[in-house]
Amino acid sequence: MENRDTIVRVLKTLFESGDVFEIRMLDAVLPGSSWQHVQSGYFDYEHIEDVPNALANFKTYGGVYVTLNPVNPNLLGRANNRLKKAKNRETTGDKDILRRRWWLIDVDPVRPAGISATEEERGLSFDKAAEISSGLQSMDFPKPMCVNSGNGTQLLYRVDLPADDGGLIQRCLQQLSACSTDRVQVDMSVYNSARICRLPGTWNRKGDPIDTRPHRVAEIIDLPDEIETVPAELLHKLAGNCSKTSNSSADEIQPTISTVSPIDDFNERGDITAILQKHGWTLKSESDQQYWYRPGKSTGQHSATYDGTVFYVWSDNAHPFEARQGYNRFGVYKLLEYGGDDSASIAALKTDGYGPDDGDVDLTGILGKLCDGTAKASPPLPYGIEVHSLAQLRKTFSGLNKPVVHGLLREGETMNVIAAPKMGKSWLTMRLAVSIASGIDWMGFEVEQGKILHIDNELHRNLIIDRYEKVCKAMNLPARLLDGNVDVISLRGELKDIVSIGDICQSLQSNCYKLVIIDAFYRTLPVGTDENDNGAIAGIYNMIDRYAALMKCGFVLIHHSSKGNQSGKSVTDVGAGAGSQSRAADTHLVIRPHEEQDIFVMEAGIRSWAPIDPIALHWQWPLFSRTDEVDTSQLLGMAKPKAKDKPPSLEDFVDRCVAPYDPCSKNSIVYEAGQILGLSERKANDMLSLAMENGLCTRIKAGSRMVYVKNRAGISGEKSLWAAALLTHDPGKPPQEIAEVTSCSVRQVNRVRQELSL
Repeated sequence: MENRDTIVRVLKTLFESGDVFEIRMLDAVLPGSSWQHVQSGYFDYEHIEDVPNALANFKTYGGVYVTLNPVNPNLLGRANNRLKKAKNRETTGDKDILRRRWWLIDVDPVRPAGISATEEERGLSFDKAAEISSGLQSMDFPKPMCVNSGNGTQLLYRVDLPADDGGLIQRCLQQLSACSTDRVQVDMSVYNSARICRLPGTWNRKGDPIDTRPHRVAEIIDLPDEIETVPAELLHKLAGNCSKTSNSSADEIQPTISTVSPIDDFNERGDITAILQKHGWTLKSESDQQYWYRPGKSTGQHSATYDGTVFYVWSDNAHPFEARQGYNRFGVYKLLEYGGDDSASIAALKTDGYGPDDGDVDLTGILGKLCDGTAKASPPLPYGIEVHSLAQLRKTFSGLNKPVVHGLLREGETMNVIAAPKMGKSWLTMRLAVSIASGIDWMGFEVEQGKILHIDNELHRNLIIDRYEKVCKAMNLPARLLDGNVDVISLRGELKDIVSIGDICQSLQSNCYKLVIIDAFYRTLPVGTDENDNGAIAGIYNMIDRYAALMKCGFVLIHHSSKGNQSGKSVTDVGAGAGSQSRAADTHLVIRPHEEQDIFVMEAGIRSWAPIDPIALHWQWPLFSRTDEVDTSQLLGMAKPKAKDKPPSLEDFVDRCVAPYDPCSKNSIVYEAGQILGLSERKANDMLSLAMENGLCTRIKAGSRMVYVKNRAGISGEKSLWAAALLTHDPGKPPQEIAEVTSCSVRQVNRVRQELSL
């Protein structure tokens, strides 16, 4: 039997009032059946006591799991505090997670798939988990919840991070990968935010139970009286991001976990000077950095991108491992001692998990320059510009930046939101902020859930709060769900220009924001800046690009349109000021009023996505909502096209363009239609085709030519129609001549003449 008390105790530890979570049962079998399937349901905190009751309704199951992090409460609509057969795409995905609250370290014994662990194997996993926990405690990590999953051991650390943490949890797990052995493995796949974890108090049934490998109930090994949250700076420290959170050196940030790794070897033999000299390098000069070259080679003028046979080694080990600035000591050590002349070991260097991130460095090229000394020196380009061949770029291309708003905006990009004053663009953007913070689609566009920084220089703080509450209420979302995902800076009365805002962004870069909103853009212009100055505005957008790259997030700038009627302007010309404000942004999104009251049209010029069609929005305070029942071309103030002459009927077309000249060619008909009726070539061809479909004219073979004739009453057959056309234009022509031209008999020509009443 399941342990009801353990189930309830764990769920009340994992979640808090107001939270919603998913329970998922694998290989579930109902009474009276043998069919194994997946059951899933969503429960809120107030109905935790119902979970054991729901599980008791099943004859057996393979395992019961729970989402570690709270999910979008709207998912209760899938299965409200109950379990049901899970349909495709009706279980929790990463976009459904509101915030990361737990970090799972799953330690499993190595054994064949599909079977339970022995007691010895389970003991090995516990010993390794205890070793990891002890090592993390030496780095000031708090005690975790420790769980016996039935076959392995799990450590659960309380965290407070955005659902999209920028890969922080994944990098922390990678740092623990060296703890794995040939008998025990630390699972590297459990980093995503929607990860499910075995629910203590429930059975773990892997394969068939045998004496040495029985089925077991997952249990709590240790649950501290008070669960402490791991500070974010400790996670960054473990992940190796010391440049963001600490001045500690790279060899000081590793947990004291027993393992054999390059960094341990470095600690043993960390004299970088001796190692460089061993590999044939000579120290040229030394200040805050060391300048090394290989004797016997022309050093020339050095290149900051390692195009020559010289390179820098920074004297402090905390400097980022970046090709443009130089190697830190540990980076050079790895290349020389572990890379050496063997380029095949590059993959190991990229994945060993130690030292600052070297994923963007061309290790192949650098190894060649450091180890064989064959590269030639070349002078650097001005301003630090680098030239790369397309082949080099294609090798390192890893795809476009991650989306923020699918179809509109990516990380590192800037989007303008342009509309006339008091049209509601701030409300529209607040709904975007709420959508990203909660993971709900915005105006039909899928969003990536994450944290928002809202910098407002027009509204007082209390009004900003009031507006967010009103937007949440209109969207049927509790405002408290945004508490951890929306940060607000009100600059009303304390204006900061874009340069000062850059200082703010730099200070907050470790907060892992998904989007930064600046409302309004024009109030961030430095004193004396002319918004019509293309050069000045382009320079400001260049600053914003740097901020976006620094914070690895998207930027939204709320701006006003120029004065006057906007309906006839192109999308990129709607914003006020210099033209560069539209061209410098990656997405230029404009809102213009429609002819219908409370209807607006949203259009966009987009750089890194496919073009989108105009979208109609309905304004019902305080929300804009998408509507598809409006002609988006009818903008308010749009000049109406002049009424055109009524198009000719098909009969009129044939009587005026075919009948007077038949039998005639298509070119002749098209020409006459243009001259007489003013029709374009395309329109004339269309009308000719329709006339044939409606039996008003026919295409016949006249000798060696294909020609068109009008269909005349009572006449049928190609030769008769040809004869009818000739008789119509020349009634006095002898029947013998017409019969000779058309290959008809004289009798047939006379019959046609009689039908035409000539």
